[in-house]
Amino acid sequence: MKLLLTALEKRTLHRKLAVGFVLMLLISLGIGIEGLFSQRTLTADLRMLYQKDMLGLSNAKDAQIAFTTIGRTIRQAIIAPDAAGRDLALTELAAAHDRLPKEIEALRPTLIREENRKNLARFEENYAAYFRGVDSAVAILRSGRVAEAQALVASTEFQKPGSAANAALTSLSDIKEAGAKKQIEAAMELADQSTWHSALLLLGGLVVGLLLWLLVARSVATPLGRLRDAVEEIAAGKFDHVVPHRDYDNEIGALARSVAVLQSEAQKMEAQRWVKTHQAAISNELQLATNFTDLANTFLSKVAPLIKIGHGVFYIYEQEQRRLRLLGSYAYRERKNLDQYFNLGQGLVGQCALEGEPIILTQPPADYIHIGSALGEAAPHAIAVLPVMRNERLLAVIELATFGSFGTNEQALLDGLMPILAMSLEILERNVKTQQLLQETQRQAENMEKQAARLEEQTVELE
Repeated sequence: MKLLLTALEKRTLHRKLAVGFVLMLLISLGIGIEGLFSQRTLTADLRMLYQKDMLGLSNAKDAQIAFTTIGRTIRQAIIAPDAAGRDLALTELAAAHDRLPKEIEALRPTLIREENRKNLARFEENYAAYFRGVDSAVAILRSGRVAEAQALVASTEFQKPGSAANAALTSLSDIKEAGAKKQIEAAMELADQSTWHSALLLLGGLVVGLLLWLLVARSVATPLGRLRDAVEEIAAGKFDHVVPHRDYDNEIGALARSVAVLQSEAQKMEAQRWVKTHQAAISNELQLATNFTDLANTFLSKVAPLIKIGHGVFYIYEQEQRRLRLLGSYAYRERKNLDQYFNLGQGLVGQCALEGEPIILTQPPADYIHIGSALGEAAPHAIAVLPVMRNERLLAVIELATFGSFGTNEQALLDGLMPILAMSLEILERNVKTQQLLQETQRQAENMEKQAARLEEQTVELE
């Protein structure tokens, strides 16, 4: 069921509806075919019943009536009071005798049971003997010997073949009636079975249709529910949440890919917001620094938790001495061949200052630098050495180390902070120079005041 549901989820809605329509059409076609087959079978059974049993039974009844008429009319002829009555009875007898063979011939093709064929043969044999007696009685009557005819008709020899013929014909009719009844019962049973089959097929069709509807509905609702959950996660700020069903080649897949595009744009906007927010916050903090050491420590302390660095150092460039001096650090422990100063081109720091380009080092030597805490220490995974430039003038170099890696957001934050840091350094540098000039001016003013006071004192002494 799970595999079927997964397969349905990947199909287009058009194909799902087409499959459902075809299945329902096949079910309807099956119900129709079963109904037609049952109707055809029932019609064939009813036709057989009519042609073999009902028609044959009618012929058998007509033959019985004709046979009974022969027996009745011969007796009427014997007891007729006059010649006219006798002739009328004999005319009816002749008509019945003519009709009976026709009914027998019509009955013969409808006999499908061997027992009835034997009954018919027995009837014909006994009827032939019986009618010979009837012919004899008629001949005697026509000769005027009524008493002799009465004796013949009343004799056992005359009545025995007639009784046998009547019994054979009665047995044939009874068998025909029983067969017709059985055929009718079979037809009714077939009709009932057809009704039940149709009802079962309809019920099965309803169940299959319901299951198909549930499967199609679930194959649409389930992935849509997952997409809804993904959208809610993204709306809640979890932009790294995986959008499902992007590989589906249907409407769900198209919707999932659209959501993924929105997620990507949201990630970019969130990254930009994150970078700009922290750039503004750090810029404000840097503006509060009153000296280079505070500036360096503020920068490292604010940047460290954002980009998850475990170690950081800040070198300021002394232009007159053309060297880099260690100004501040973060989580600093130890370095192989530690120097407080770096000349241009010396080590990674000096090389970065010389080239004016960032240097990113992954998997540094195990003895180069360690990031440590109270629980232990280990070598970093990546080291970034970044120059701080202002109008192509080197102001400082920053070295950062982390256990992880510098991601896109972290790199964007550092790239955006470097110009801000450079501007802050330049402003602080100007402020320091201005302060130094003010102090120098104050010293010169004080010296001039002192010199003026001495000149005044010397003038007074001379007077």
